Amino acid sequence: HNGTYYINTKEILYIEASGVYCIIHRTEGPQLVVSKPMGEFIKTLPSNFMRIHRSFCVNLQLVERKLTADSNELELSNGSKIPISRQYRTEFDEILKKTLQ
Repeated sequence: HNGTYYINTKEILYIEASGVYCIIHRTEGPQLVVSKPMGEFIKTLPSNFMRIHRSFCVNLQLVERKLTADSNELELSNGSKIPISRQYRTEFDEILKKTLQ
């Protein structure tokens, strides 16, 4: 309702689904609430973004660590802790291994 924002994807820490809206959490600046479902974002984001939960999509370049080997959370560069679901954990671990090689 407030116009169109243009955001560099490098500024996006993660996107959180909230009903029919999404909340864009940025490295700096305020969060943005967008009236667009998560599925629409997934189609347009670059490959360094990954859906890790039904309600969360993260910028893989800003993931600091997976809290423990059997953890259900990731920690991002700003200290945010984001849940990772069992459904996406294996794919995340495989991508992480490829990145570290």
